[in-house]
Amino acid sequence: MEEDNGYDTNIVTREEIMSQWTHVAGIIRLDNIGVCVIRNPERHELEKVVNECIVEKLGKPHTYYSPIVDEECILPAGSEGSIEYQITPASHEGGLSWGSVSFYGDLRDFGIGDYPGLKIWFKETCLKFSPGKPPVEQIAKSIISNTFNVRNAVLLVEIEFGRAFVLVWDSEKKVLKELKVR
Repeated sequence: MEEDNGYDTNIVTREEIMSQWTHVAGIIRLDNIGVCVIRNPERHELEKVVNECIVEKLGKPHTYYSPIVDEECILPAGSEGSIEYQITPASHEGGLSWGSVSFYGDLRDFGIGDYPGLKIWFKETCLKFSPGKPPVEQIAKSIISNTFNVRNAVLLVEIEFGRAFVLVWDSEKKVLKELKVR
C-alpha cells in the first residue's frame, strides 16, 4: 500500500530510510536549421558558441567533489550534487538535428516532495530551447537566435523506495506530460 508521502510501505518504512536517492536519466534532442546549414569550418566554430549558450542557459552542475561556491546552482540538486549533463552535437552536417543534451544524476536526500520542482525545471528547460526563446542575446550570435526547437525530450525519474515517473515533452503543444510508472 502506497502512502501520500510517496514511499511504498511494502518495501520500506520512512523510519528505515537512512538516505533516499532519486535517479534521473533523460535526453533533449535539439533541432536547429540555422546551425545545421553552416558548413565546416564555420560550423565547428558555431558549435562552440552553441555549447557556451547551452551551458549559460542550463547553469553549471556540481558534485560532491566540486561544489559550487560563488554562484547558485539552477539545476535540481540533492545534498551531494546536482543533475549533470553532456552536450553532444550531431555527428553529421545537414539534417535538422543539431544534437542533444543528455541529463543524468543520482540525487541524495531528494524525494517525492522535491519531485514537483524537478518537473517544473524540466518543463522550463524545454521552453528555453523552443522558438521564441533566443539562446543568446549577442548580435554576433544572432544566426542561432529563434532557431532552436526541442524535437523530443524525455526524463525518467526513479525515487528509491517509492514512485517512478516519465516526463515527456509534447513539442507541438509545448506542454509536459507525466506518466506514472509505479
